[in-house]
Amino acid sequence: MSAVAFDTLKLARKLRDTAHMSQEQAEGIADALAEAMSGAELATKGDLRELELKMDGRFDALGERVERRAAESDGKIQAVKSDLLRWLLIIGVSTILTVLGALSAILVRLSVLPLH
Repeated sequence: MSAVAFDTLKLARKLRDTAHMSQEQAEGIADALAEAMSGAELATKGDLRELELKMDGRFDALGERVERRAAESDGKIQAVKSDLLRWLLIIGVSTILTVLGALSAILVRLSVLPLH
């Protein structure tokens, strides 16, 4: 960052000539402005470019982390999906076998199905 520098004489003349201020008013304003800005630091184009490069790097790193986490999450979701499908299959087969067993018992009691 660099300090602001400007020509106070040129400013005073401009204020006197275009704003029709007195010489004392124009010089007073120019001096006050110079004093107020003497401690101020403004970013240069180079400072802004450096900041932009830093931010680009940070955003790139953040994007990579998000993509990595998304990929990890996709893997976990697929594992849960596989487990869920396996359990649904087991429950489905168990339900069918239970219904067949109950139906078989009912048919044996009704003497429709012979015992071996």
